[in-house]
Amino acid sequence: MLRSLAPEGAATAEMGPMTLPTGRLEVNDGDTVTLQLRTPDGRTVDVSLSRRDVGKLLSGGALRAILPAGVADLDAAERVSKVLSATRRVDPQVISYFETALEQGFTADKMLGPRQMLGPVHAQIEVLDELRRHARPGTTEPLLRLLARYAEFAGWLHQDAGDVTAAVWWSDRGSQWAQSIGDYQMVAYMLIRRSNIALADDDPVNVVDLAAAARKVPGPISPKLQALAAQQEARGWALHGEADQFRKRLDLAANLLPGMRASAPPFRAGVKARAGRAAKARAVP
Repeated sequence: MLRSLAPEGAATAEMGPMTLPTGRLEVNDGDTVTLQLRTPDGRTVDVSLSRRDVGKLLSGGALRAILPAGVADLDAAERVSKVLSATRRVDPQVISYFETALEQGFTADKMLGPRQMLGPVHAQIEVLDELRRHARPGTTEPLLRLLARYAEFAGWLHQDAGDVTAAVWWSDRGSQWAQSIGDYQMVAYMLIRRSNIALADDDPVNVVDLAAAARKVPGPISPKLQALAAQQEARGWALHGEADQFRKRLDLAANLLPGMRASAPPFRAGVKARAGRAAKARAVP
């Protein structure tokens, strides 16, 4: 899949079955709620969030998988959502919790599909962005790095659901967050993702231009991403009907990463089917 070549920290290629964590919710004095999470390996982690943030996660469905039946109902979500949270620090445990939630989201997407995942992912992004807004300036890099990964995932989900406009918006948002912390690996990857979206939308000009832009991003870009961008350019030239440019880009990809299969870049099943029909109609010999 395309996302298997994402920078370190983005989606992994094949994660295999994973067990969702279990946990319980404890309402504290004041405006905080403690989530006691038990991870698949048996460890217990306490994560403190504001009631407002927990309310958003409840209403978005992001906590339904880990809390006992009867806790994550709409009435409970409405009650805790009414309490506003105060300014807070960036808690490493909170970052770790949302990183785990994102990894679990990659697995859940394979089982449930994009439409079931969009609500929880949007709720998680909203909570993380609010944490960013209330954090002390100069301390937000971990949040921004995580937000970029969440935005990439949201873009993928919208793309897989057939909403190209939303896929582009979230991909661009993720790129902005990555740029703000100088994560040029992620910036290059997001340009390749945008090129992939253009392929699904049968827009060969954007496929080529965005993939070419990924290879020009400043900073050290991994050979895998450079090769992936060149392969993506090749696919765009193929759609445009230019065999010479198609072969040149495949040769470039092979030279960038010897031993890597010089072929059109892989895609998830739903996108691959749509893109494949367009490519077949304008095939290059």
